[in-house]
Amino acid sequence: MARASGTPADTQDALDVPPPDRPPRSGRRRRRWAWLGLAPFLAYITILLLIPTGELIVDAFRTGPPSSVATVTLKGTPTGGTFTVTVNGYTTVRVPYDATGATLGNDLSNLDSGAVPYYAITASGPAGGPYKIATPGLAAVITANGSRLTGGSSPSALASGNAITPSGSFTLSNISGILQGQYLSAFLMSIELSGLSALIGGVLGFLVANAVVQHGIPRWCRPALVSFSGMASNFAGIPLAFAFGATLGATGVLTGLFGHLGLHIYPSFSLTNVLGLSLVYVYFQFPLMILLVLPALDGLRKEWKEAAANLGASPLKFWRYVGLPIVAPSVLGMMVLLFGSAFSAYATASALSGNAINLVTIDIADYVNGNITTNPQLAYALAFGMIVVIVTTVVLYTLLQRRASRWLR
Repeated sequence: MARASGTPADTQDALDVPPPDRPPRSGRRRRRWAWLGLAPFLAYITILLLIPTGELIVDAFRTGPPSSVATVTLKGTPTGGTFTVTVNGYTTVRVPYDATGATLGNDLSNLDSGAVPYYAITASGPAGGPYKIATPGLAAVITANGSRLTGGSSPSALASGNAITPSGSFTLSNISGILQGQYLSAFLMSIELSGLSALIGGVLGFLVANAVVQHGIPRWCRPALVSFSGMASNFAGIPLAFAFGATLGATGVLTGLFGHLGLHIYPSFSLTNVLGLSLVYVYFQFPLMILLVLPALDGLRKEWKEAAANLGASPLKFWRYVGLPIVAPSVLGMMVLLFGSAFSAYATASALSGNAINLVTIDIADYVNGNITTNPQLAYALAFGMIVVIVTTVVLYTLLQRRASRWLR
């Protein structure tokens, strides 16, 4: 490098030195400030999401509070008299010798012990026994007294077994429990409701958003539609349930109007079944779909449509061969998000139907609100099942968005 005239030698030599590899100090400062800005968000995610979720997952695979199981057998083939069963020092009323397990269970549930939840004790067995007695959530000592039994050959009552299950040990019984009976039905019902509302809301939202973006509707309509969609997509929960109950309930305004016109929609229609709840969910799914799909439709370039028209393609052929293949991954991804939103909804369904419809979120609320004495770990298992469903929807959404981003960049 030629030395510039009038430039000192040491200054010129400094100019010849290549710049260091490290970034400028200002860039390092910006990164530090960026990390400081992310710190509250990371703390929020860790404290309010990761730690509780991790604890929930662990509890889903643990046994609940200690429980006991014993078998009461009437020996000597009694033909009359009564017997009693004692649980932790509390004795039942006299039970007939030929009582069924349900009768014995009812007598056990009437034991009064203050804070100990004896109402959770169950008994099963045929008339005359043997009876299997279980005390979920209670480590109990169970005994039986048959001194008042008569007939037969030296009749007596014997409580055997008294097996106590410890709490906190690893088990898969909670997971298997939510995959059968009413809990499996709750998952299937929730999936059906979420899928139907996501499909209806997704299709309607796509059609309206496409009309606004692609079909020359006045420019002032888009801001108005976006504003309405932002408001309506957040109108959910108890207010939405009240609005639909007052409008389409059994005594709603529109229901009465239809009745005056000779159209009686009840009892064939109800807001407490899958179809009725899907209609309610569509109220916030539909505007949410509009907000989500507008950016994807904006990504359809006018040049593509003009090129297709120049090649003789009709609007129908453009959408069949160009438009839909490009936006389909985005639309399906948005429907997956709608599915997850409906699957995790609780307040609207609970306010409308109570326990009339069997949904996972309602079952979890029943446990949290007090029905947790039998096996509280089932609530954790149900929540774990919901996490699996939501994570699956997020993974599907991510894969669909990666595919959509190839064109909409």
